Amino acid sequence: MQRSGGQLRVGGLSPQVLGFDMTAVLALGAALSISSLAIAEFLPGIERAMVQRLNEEAGSVGHEGFDA
Repeated sequence: MQRSGGQLRVGGLSPQVLGFDMTAVLALGAALSISSLAIAEFLPGIERAMVQRLNEEAGSVGHEGFDA
C-alpha cells in the first residue's frame, strides 16, 4: 500500500482523504503481478482503515496545545 500513497482522492472544504484512486491502484497491482481478485478482496478494508487514520492525523496537525 505504500506504493499507492500518491494515488489518493482528496476533497472537501477542509481537505480530507476520500479514498484511493482505484484505477491507479489496480494498474499498479497489475504491474506488480498482483491478482486483481486479491486486490478486490482485500483493498476495501485496507482503504477504509488507511483513510480513517490519514484523516485523524490530518485533523490533529497544528492543534497541539489547544483545548477543544
